[in-house]
Amino acid sequence: MWRQHWRRGPLVVGFVFILGVGCGSSAPPLAPIPDPGGPFQTSVPPNTTLDALTSEQYLDLCNELAAAPYLEPGLARELTCREEGIEAANLASLGIADGGADGGSFLSMCEAAHDYCQQQPISSSPCSVPAYCTATVELLSACINELANTDPVATCLSAPSCAMVAATGKVGVIATGPCPNGPSPACTRLAQQCPGALQGFFPGPTL
Repeated sequence: MWRQHWRRGPLVVGFVFILGVGCGSSAPPLAPIPDPGGPFQTSVPPNTTLDALTSEQYLDLCNELAAAPYLEPGLARELTCREEGIEAANLASLGIADGGADGGSFLSMCEAAHDYCQQQPISSSPCSVPAYCTATVELLSACINELANTDPVATCLSAPSCAMVAATGKVGVIATGPCPNGPSPACTRLAQQCPGALQGFFPGPTL
């Protein structure tokens, strides 16, 4: 029977670049950085600046960020659901919980509990989109897609998935490396324009 052997630590926020921004007015305007494309999509018009969002747009953007599985809230949710799936399968294998009419395999029971966890309503949390930020929604989206394209779900989580446990039976930390937190063009620009922006959404060290 698989047992949990990792210790879940605090979620440490990283991926924030504090860079100096020149005050002179003679510098030419910076060329826009296009969104490279990726899983993050938003209903808010790309040319809207974050400080000009309407109340409805602000709420929509906050909800879209909270639901993204590759940002810190989504990664924390996936970690919790992996733990719950494995625990449910272990309890069923001990006869403490119902494994279904056919008894169920470890994988099927684990995945059923994991999927049920993911389907629960996302609890509301404070949104950190800053009202003072003059960056555009397109720049924010570009930064998030740069991060998403590094596949943080595969590298940031220390808890194994149901399939990993069912296939190998291995225990302990399985993450392939630390969360990606190096500079990228859009995220560096976002930090220049809005220092400290969105730090509650970006993953830190391995969870």
